[in-house]
Amino acid sequence: MRNNNRRKTRSWGLIVFMFIIFFPVGIYMMVKKVTTEKHNYIKNGKALKAFGWSFFVMGTIFVMSVLDGSSTYEGSGEVVSFSDAFPIIAFFYIFSGVCILKGRKYVKRGLRFERYEAIVNSGKIYSLEGIASAFPTDYKTACKDLQEMIAAGFFPFSYIDLDKKMLITPETPSARKDSGKQDASEPGLGKAKVVKCPNCGATNAVYSEAVAKCKYCDSLLEANAAK
Repeated sequence: MRNNNRRKTRSWGLIVFMFIIFFPVGIYMMVKKVTTEKHNYIKNGKALKAFGWSFFVMGTIFVMSVLDGSSTYEGSGEVVSFSDAFPIIAFFYIFSGVCILKGRKYVKRGLRFERYEAIVNSGKIYSLEGIASAFPTDYKTACKDLQEMIAAGFFPFSYIDLDKKMLITPETPSARKDSGKQDASEPGLGKAKVVKCPNCGATNAVYSEAVAKCKYCDSLLEANAAK
């Protein structure tokens, strides 16, 4: 279940361009992008880390130029003192640190959400306990993560029924909605493995004792190709 209407903001190329010509606008666009595109955590997280390391390198180069006296004020030619340069140095390192830490957090969250998406898209598990077991994680964490994913647009027209302990989606079989039972939540299914389809690139959940096919293009999937 993929939402093709997920909101996208400006491209990273434009954000880099704005950083160069007008720094404050670049920061605003970057913050807006990573906070709006909640479905794109992995890509945006990697981009944030790249920004962070770039600013770390630039900050280090600036520090070295100040220490060796090669950094001077334009016009007067006076050497920039370390005390005068400290606010700029602090900005470079603080900004780079925030970007790197946030980027790592987003990538980790994106990989976690990708795993949930594969489990649900397998069409085998809809009980919250079953999803938590297949992940594996605890029940409360699974509920929290799934609710956040629904809010981000991962599972359109879906909701969590805490009374039945089910993830209700358009693809949830009606009989299972009523009974709250499902075959895939029975013992013996095993831990889910996330496999990316070599044909269409969609993420799928593969179980050690199940014959797996891609839900989107019916290509055969190999469990040993799991991430």
